[in-house]
Amino acid sequence: MCPPAVRTPFFESAGYLTFDQDHKNLVPMTADAVAEGILDATLRRPRTVILSPRARALHALSVVAPGLLEQLQRFKR
Repeated sequence: MCPPAVRTPFFESAGYLTFDQDHKNLVPMTADAVAEGILDATLRRPRTVILSPRARALHALSVVAPGLLEQLQRFKR
């Protein structure tokens, strides 16, 4: 299971009060959506479950062009 950021009190409880401001392009999934993905995975039994469209796109990019993804990650820093 590879859930992305999930809308829970996790970041606030950890004292990271600016998570949303620091990650404006990231839309966290709801806990209900993650739970539905987990339940669906128990029926389909895939080896890997990637829940969000953004995470699926990044995973596909890492499979097709792993070097490009690494360069993009370095560029972001």
